[in-house]
Amino acid sequence: MRRIIPILTLLLLLLFPSCTYSDGFSAGQPISKDELASISAELFTQGGEPVSDTEESPKYTDREPNTYYWTENGSVYHKYRDCRHLQNAESVEHGTLLTAEQAGKERLCSECGNE
Repeated sequence: MRRIIPILTLLLLLLFPSCTYSDGFSAGQPISKDELASISAELFTQGGEPVSDTEESPKYTDREPNTYYWTENGSVYHKYRDCRHLQNAESVEHGTLLTAEQAGKERLCSECGNE
């Protein structure tokens, strides 16, 4: 039985080599940049609005209220521990806004402020 399925598949491919998709393009057929742009626009928009099959995920995870994060040598504080500017930090301190300012942090990270 296991040998029959691959043989039938090969037989179907040999008998019907010119199968086309419902969009009119054959497999392997080159298309122009304009045709590709047109197809992409049809697939990824609906009435001019972008379409997504997944809900948009938040930029950052939920944050602990009144908690800010910073590094010892940095000059800014962050609202989110998972801010991309903290990803490679060896040590991250945390505390209140007052604590961050007392540690010499001058301002909020521009990315955390543009959530």
